[in-house]
Amino acid sequence: MSDGSLQHITFGSPDEPFALTSGETLPEVTLAYETWGRLSRHRDNVVWITTGLSASAHVARHHAGDTPGWWDEMVGPGQPIDTDRWFVVCSNLLGGCFGSTGPTSVDPRTGRPYGPDFPTVVPEDMVGAQVRLLDHLGVERVHNVVGASLGGMLALQWGALYPDRVASVCGIATPGRSYAFSIAWRAVQRQVVLSDPAWMDGRYSPGAGPVTGLTNARAIGILSYRSPREFDRRFGRDLADANPFDRNGRFEVENYLTHNATKFGSVFDANAYMVLARAMDLFDLGRGASCYEDGVARITAPTLVIGFSSDQLFPIEQQREVVAILEARGRPARLEEIDTPFGHDAFLIEIERVGTTLAALLDGGPDPAS
Repeated sequence: MSDGSLQHITFGSPDEPFALTSGETLPEVTLAYETWGRLSRHRDNVVWITTGLSASAHVARHHAGDTPGWWDEMVGPGQPIDTDRWFVVCSNLLGGCFGSTGPTSVDPRTGRPYGPDFPTVVPEDMVGAQVRLLDHLGVERVHNVVGASLGGMLALQWGALYPDRVASVCGIATPGRSYAFSIAWRAVQRQVVLSDPAWMDGRYSPGAGPVTGLTNARAIGILSYRSPREFDRRFGRDLADANPFDRNGRFEVENYLTHNATKFGSVFDANAYMVLARAMDLFDLGRGASCYEDGVARITAPTLVIGFSSDQLFPIEQQREVVAILEARGRPARLEEIDTPFGHDAFLIEIERVGTTLAALLDGGPDPAS
């Protein structure tokens, strides 16, 4: 099986719908995914990458002329996730808007896009859909599942729900459940979307919607993804305009926020944003277990958790908590704390430090518990 660009699988039917944790169902689910490298004869060299809220399945280039991926420096020949050795799979999220079933998809029961009627999904549902893709590929067990942010939640959820199908787990910049402060960040972002007149209760025309609200929500999100230390070092008080007394003048940091937030607002669907943000709020490894600690301890595979000192969204204490629970239950677990000014998004920047630690886990290097 060779690497390739975006591919799709579809499963489910009105007679056998895909059951969700909420009790609702989807009559049909499509997952869009990409792969890199070659599947080994024994089908035992799979590294599964789970994405964050805003990322697509396009993790890395497939060839020199390809569009850059969001983790190009991590995935590829000779990179920490070496595609000369590993068969890498990444799928777009259930509930998202990059080709997998989500609010922009047509509901087979009505012939219209789901829009705001798309059901609530949680990380368990996203992982359940990904396991259906794993079955489609004919793979019994992945060598490693790795992800950051929402992707880190999914990586831990893989380990908890499907311990027999995961040889090792790496969760980056993730808690074991969402806490009040990160929920509050996302609540404010959702309110900004809802306050845009173009929201129209989520029943806007395909390709339209609250672009301004979504752009402003993303700007707020960026503040939670970076850190004051980085912004002060990177932008200081630099002005983008010559006249500091121009009321319409802008600081360089304002231009940065506007540029990056506008890119997101122009390509992402607002209903999908609401679905995925809510899924993050509802993340809890303790759901379905007798207590939170028992839920975390369902992870039995060697687990590497990577946290960043300046992460405001999921502070380092939350990664320490996950590893402490695993260690207390005798699970092989290791915490890698990285001191960095780059905040939650450091997994996109601290490639050498994150990559070195992850590569050691993939290589079957030192026991994560050692």
